[in-house]
Amino acid sequence: MRFYLLLLLSVINISLFGAEKPSSGQYSARLAAALSVVETGYALSPQEESDGAVDSKPYFLYKVLTLQEWRKSEKDRAIVRGANDSDFIQLSTKKQLQKIIDREFKDKDHAVVTIITSRLPVENKLVKELNANDGDSYFNFYGPKIPFCAVSYAMVRMEQAYKASLEK
Repeated sequence: MRFYLLLLLSVINISLFGAEKPSSGQYSARLAAALSVVETGYALSPQEESDGAVDSKPYFLYKVLTLQEWRKSEKDRAIVRGANDSDFIQLSTKKQLQKIIDREFKDKDHAVVTIITSRLPVENKLVKELNANDGDSYFNFYGPKIPFCAVSYAMVRMEQAYKASLEK
């Protein structure tokens, strides 16, 4: 599976950039567009890409987990509440994702899980609420867990574990 993902990323890199070396801004924008196609099998519409609402919610939301939370989720086949979650599972939009990673997971290994909102259990509520700490509104999922059938894909960042293995 990892081989196919690396191969896919190599093909995306070659097909998006050719022989030219992209700037970091070009790379981010093109990679985001390519990942949108990988997530869904089709290019997102401008409404979906801008976190536009289908039933007033974006098509995708994201959850960032520690590696321990991700391993537990893999075992349980569901995303469970993390250390930062209390009565709900806090989710973020694509625009909020980097802020969450920088604030809570900077220089820490973590997993970013992409969730398809239309696959969330209907018996639980997905509510957009204001966070008093940073003044931004986040989507909160009021349920004990998010089943893996709602997960589009997960990307695990294990840079710190890799660095530690090199030092041994």
